[in-house]
Amino acid sequence: MTKKNEAKTSVWWDIDRYPVPGDCDAHQIAPSIKRALCSLGYYGPLTITAIGKLTDVRHADLQALYSTGIAFKIVASRAVSILGDMSEWTETNPPPANIMLISDNEVLWPSLGGMRLNKGYNILYAYLPECMQDLNFPAECLWPNILADAMETRRNELQEQCSETGEPAWLCKACEHSGDQSFGNFLTHLNSEEHSQIMLDR
Repeated sequence: MTKKNEAKTSVWWDIDRYPVPGDCDAHQIAPSIKRALCSLGYYGPLTITAIGKLTDVRHADLQALYSTGIAFKIVASRAVSILGDMSEWTETNPPPANIMLISDNEVLWPSLGGMRLNKGYNILYAYLPECMQDLNFPAECLWPNILADAMETRRNELQEQCSETGEPAWLCKACEHSGDQSFGNFLTHLNSEEHSQIMLDR
């Protein structure tokens, strides 16, 4: 087994752009991502971070995702935050390490290409723009296939935590508010007048 296969994997999920479908059990998203990675030989510690405003995500889905170890980051600008957060992550997680992106924002492609070519990170794309459709890319990691796997899996299978590196469970980048492990505190902050006003001002 190579170092890449045993290295950390960080998944960055643009949840506003790619929400949980109404007919999908949100409890199964994290296990399905983990199965997709394991099928490709990636067995190292895994963190999954859902990034977005999060106000349009159903509370039941947020709670289900939270219960499986997915971390939340509340932001006003997804692309800027994802780039900044990935850059911060690479400072403490040198290659070999793996980065998976669930987003179709083309602003991110040049930076990810630089991380792969210049720094040696392994990049996994869950969405392929038209310019990359002809590439030989593992179908297991494509977002539609991850969702299909989640829909086929019963809730009582693979109920395991997918935040395996001890990072905070949630963080509001807009308010510069450091999160904790409480889902109740997360919802209170998300619905607070102070947070709503800051998001309106952005």
